[in-house]
This record gives sequence, C-alpha cells and structure tokens, in this order.
Amino acid sequence: MDVKEMLNGLAKWQMNLESWSKQLENYLNRHPEVIEAIKYLNENIQRWPELQKKMFEDSARIGWFINNSADAIRKCMSIEAVDTKMITEMKSGYAEIIERAIIRIPHRKGILERIRMLYESGDYEIVLPILFSQLDGLCKDLCGCFLFTDKKDRDNLLTSMINDDAENILELLLHPLRIQESLVFCRIKAFDVAQIDSIPNRNIIMHGERTAKSYGTQVNVLKVFSLLGYLIDIAFPASISEVNYTSN
Repeated sequence: MDVKEMLNGLAKWQMNLESWSKQLENYLNRHPEVIEAIKYLNENIQRWPELQKKMFEDSARIGWFINNSADAIRKCMSIEAVDTKMITEMKSGYAEIIERAIIRIPHRKGILERIRMLYESGDYEIVLPILFSQLDGLCKDLCGCFLFTDKKDRDNLLTSMINDDAENILELLLHPLRIQESLVFCRIKAFDVAQIDSIPNRNIIMHGERTAKSYGTQVNVLKVFSLLGYLIDIAFPASISEVNYTSN
C-alpha cells in the first residue's frame, strides 16, 4: 500500500467515524434517559449489584417481578416509576409469558389458555385464584417444590442453588423469592388488608378473606403474570435441571 492509498483509507475511516458519531449524538438526543442511565452506572458501578438487588426487592414488595417480557426493573428506575412502566410492558407482554409457560410445561396448556381467555374477557376476580393455584403446581414442575405451600423446601432449594452458583448471580436473581415480607407471599396476619387493592396477596385471595371486587383488578392480574414470567424466565430457566413430569 502506497502513501496515497493509506491517506485515502484514513480519510474514509475518518468520514465513517464522523458519521457514526453523528448518529450516536442524534440517538442520545432522542433518548436522554440513556445518558442518565450511563451516568448512574458510572457513578455507582461498585454498588451495582447492591442497587439492583434493592430494586428487585422493592419491586417485589409491591407485587412486580422481573421477566423477559417486562424489563423495567432491571434498569435504573425509581420505585415510583416501576408501576407505570411495568403495567405498560405487562399489558403487551402477558400473552408471550403464557406462551413460554406452555412451551416449558405443555401439560398445563389447557388451563393456561383458559386463564388467558378469562383475563382478556375482563374476569380478573376469577383469574387470580386460578392463576395462584397454577403457580404453586407450576413451580413444582420446574424445580421440584411448591411455590407457596412448600415454604421450607423452597427456601432450602434456593439456598442450595445459591451455594452451588460459581458466578454469584443467583443470589441477586432469586432474591425476590427469599423476601419473607413480600406482600404477595406473606401470611394473612402480616398483611395490611388496606393494600389488597394494589397488591395481590395469595393467602387473602385463596382463602376468601376479601370480596372479589376488592382484589379483582387488571393491575393485580398483571402483577401475578409478572410472577409467572419471573419463574419461567429468571428463577428456574430451561438451563436449570428440571423435574421430570408426566403429561396428562
């Protein structure tokens, strides 16, 4: 390569660099939240796992769980912004979650499709107890213990998974299931019934402690859909050895 060719190559490379720089500048101008996220990450890089764990915990306390169709609480968001963002993402993502659940656990296809039909018909007060009952058995399918009724076995399983994790990522990802004060999981006596309108508590709903009208809201159903997505996408993904089951 002679000097002229080298200079032409450098000039072309500089033009491409300027073009890419301009495109990046335009993108960041359209999405200032990206700049804020980068600044936040840069300022808190050492505390990132701690901050993410707290965000997962705060979100789970009000009934929202991370999953592949609702990514809001993976990002640097205030807890005040989580509700709005998660509602939007779950409204568009619930059907994909159900489809992924059917693929993972095909013998539950019939009931999961029925749950989707009831939700789309607006029968939220009927969907919630059915969905909670299925989550218990679905968790048994995925990992060998029930989600709600095998608390001791569930906690032992989570501890074992975390102890066996060489990459130390499961402590963060499984944290929402280990929060004893989570209002979705806690016992009736520990729950402030005034919150039932905004947080679907499994025990209150399954034991009929409140009327269906008080808890049967779309947002409460979306929150439980987010828990379904969390179980199949994050807590017990296909990469984890699953318990064999027989399709009915």
